[in-house]
Amino acid sequence: MKKNTLFILLLVSCNLVNAQRIKLKNTINYNAFGMDVLPHEQLMFGGNHVFYKSLGFALSYRFGIKDFMAPGIFGSPGDVQNFDSISANNLFTNNFQKTYSFSVVPSFVIALTHKIPLYVGVGITRQRVYREYIEKGNGDKFWTEDKRDDKIVPTFTVGTFIPIYRRLLFNVAYDHLPQSIFVGISIRSWDSWDEFN
Repeated sequence: MKKNTLFILLLVSCNLVNAQRIKLKNTINYNAFGMDVLPHEQLMFGGNHVFYKSLGFALSYRFGIKDFMAPGIFGSPGDVQNFDSISANNLFTNNFQKTYSFSVVPSFVIALTHKIPLYVGVGITRQRVYREYIEKGNGDKFWTEDKRDDKIVPTFTVGTFIPIYRRLLFNVAYDHLPQSIFVGISIRSWDSWDEFN
């Protein structure tokens, strides 16, 4: 973690010097929508919104498909109300699933070139845990949310926009929690298009 942080700080400081040489008349605005693809088991979707001249701000947000569909996707959902009795009777198995409901990350933007911004930010994500238990009597297995492990945890993201063709851009980012690569598509605004043409 320390090596990653040092690398990101070095990258940001080197690009701060470069960003000061980039002068744009208008604020550039990129909006991308996509999903986390690697690894794909968390199935997060969302977007990134970037505003910059030589420096700027961005907002990244994600929503968890796996959390939205839980606990049914792990198996049969049990009665959430009986968590305390399940725990008191020691009916939990060792199986659990960690999911992420959402994340929100405000970011700082540095222009690498006129058309390519780099954004780095720190934010929060909501983490939830579902545990498997055995129903007393018939031995059927069910899942329920462990609200004791429901928490907000810090996360960070690093990403960029890469021009593909004319107004079309490719957005790629690394999200720390859940650890994944975000891939999105953006269409450059007409104001941004005029700035470069």
